Amino acid sequence: VARYFAFWRFDKGIKKRLGIYPELTLKQARNLAAVERSRLEGLKGKQGYNMTFKEAFEQFAEHFISVNNLSAASQASLKSVYSSQLIALENFKLTDITKRVLLKLFEGLTTKQNRAEQVYQWLNRFFKHAIHHDILSINIMEQIDLKSIIGKKKETKHAPHLGTIAEVKELKKRVISS
Repeated sequence: VARYFAFWRFDKGIKKRLGIYPELTLKQARNLAAVERSRLEGLKGKQGYNMTFKEAFEQFAEHFISVNNLSAASQASLKSVYSSQLIALENFKLTDITKRVLLKLFEGLTTKQNRAEQVYQWLNRFFKHAIHHDILSINIMEQIDLKSIIGKKKETKHAPHLGTIAEVKELKKRVISS
């Protein structure tokens, strides 16, 4: 039977596992709980405390399109990313979107590198907008490394090269004689 430390907020109905004992010490668990408490307290009084992702993202998209005078192609990209990937978040309250939730969203995109990068960029813009407009107090995307999501880029395999001067001279002779 695994024993774990958990963070509880009965008034908010929040239960979050912090880690498994003994891998996580009591001191570490207390620090994580303090971080979680401050995160929730930082959200209190913010505009986005009870907002859903859909409401906030629609507000962001409208503002971003008008301010940046986005081209039709960029608008289509934003709509495509929302309708294909971000729609999974639409009923989440902004306070319920965690690093774990976002990593789960990216799980299906590990083989689609370009799409993962697009989703990452749009989410990062969204959270920056939310902070700037006092909707949220933290950018969760800062906790997520893009490289860890998409993994290593595929290595390009080149044709073998000529390694020695003798090989180059031999090739030169063959070319001239043919």
